[in-house]
Order: sequence, then C-alpha cells, then structure tokens
Amino acid sequence: HLVGTASPRSAMPVTLELSHGAPNALTWTVAGFSRANQPMFGGTLVPAPDVVLGAFVLSPSGQSSLPLTWPAGLPPGFELTFQAVILDPAAPVGFAASNALVGISE
Repeated sequence: HLVGTASPRSAMPVTLELSHGAPNALTWTVAGFSRANQPMFGGTLVPAPDVVLGAFVLSPSGQSSLPLTWPAGLPPGFELTFQAVILDPAAPVGFAASNALVGISE
C-alpha cells in the first residue's frame, strides 16, 4: 500500500510510504509524467516509467519510507503518478505492485 505525506508544492519535501510489502524485499518506485496503464507482471503499471528510483530494501515488516522533494517549476494541476514494484517470490510471477498514487501540483 503506497501513501504520500505532505502537500505537493514546489521544492517542498514529500514522503512516499510503502507498507504490506514482502519482508526484506527489493523495491523500486516508478514515477511518471503521464499514465501508461500498461500490463506488467500480471498486473498494471499505471505511471509511464519516466523515472525509476531504487532498488531499495524493505524493512523486515515490509515497509519503506522514501523522502523526496517535489519538483520545482511544475504548473498548478500538473500530475505525477507513482507506483512501487516489489520483488516478491510469493507473487504469481515473482513481482508485486502497489496501488498507484497521483500527486497534483499546488
């Protein structure tokens, strides 16, 4: 489950928090300037894969916190979409994906 904290304002800190992942698993965060909604590993990759952050290791409880800075200069109403992809041997194709999260510039 992916959630964001803080308001998406120019050059302000935001945090993406992932929970309910596989313990100690590798994870990547995909960020897109548009939505691709393309098939991936038996699910759907929502953001266009414009930026991929990671790999990061989830905690033993399957959680992570990713501090970021909201990009400066984005016009109000501009959307960035985020989704986590987790290496999970228990998943049907070895990967799991979080929900997608949309941040809208203020």
